[in-house]
Amino acid sequence: MEAPWVFACSTPIKVSHEQQPPRLVRWSFHPSSSCGPLMIGVTETGAVCRVEFGKGRSPATIVDEWQDEWPATSFVEDKKATAPIARILEDKAPNNATLKIALVGTDFQLSVWRMLLKIPAGKVLSYNEVARRIKNPRAARAVGTACGANPVAVLVPCHRVIASNGTLGGFGGGLPLKEKMLKAEKASWKKAA
Repeated sequence: MEAPWVFACSTPIKVSHEQQPPRLVRWSFHPSSSCGPLMIGVTETGAVCRVEFGKGRSPATIVDEWQDEWPATSFVEDKKATAPIARILEDKAPNNATLKIALVGTDFQLSVWRMLLKIPAGKVLSYNEVARRIKNPRAARAVGTACGANPVAVLVPCHRVIASNGTLGGFGGGLPLKEKMLKAEKASWKKAA
């Protein structure tokens, strides 16, 4: 099996932090050479607001979940709108491409996600360390919950956060994929016995 894709960030990223979900999200499934199918959602301005691991899940199920989280948002299937993002994720974008991400969450979630964006490929932090770095040292469990709520898991690298004992913790794409992604980045951590 091919090593999982590692988002090396050769494409410049512009991140906006939003308190309210977008009115419209255009979405579609796209193949990924290493992470399996990804369902990508973009705002009216072309900012990525959702990336979901699609292996074994139907688009209807994922859209229903998104709709539950963002009830006032309209979701429209539009492969043409999401195709440029898929090309960036597969590192097939033109050199002048820019990736815009619109993160929608609570102030706490946004603080966690901003910290995750600072973790370089090949490095890991524990949930406790992330809590300390966002100046909320007792919030390790809440950090884990925020990682689980990460709407753009491939772009905001929640896979780089592990348990304090060195085990993987959790991951929306499943622990085997998290392990493969970390190995592809040459990260080191203590595996579960």
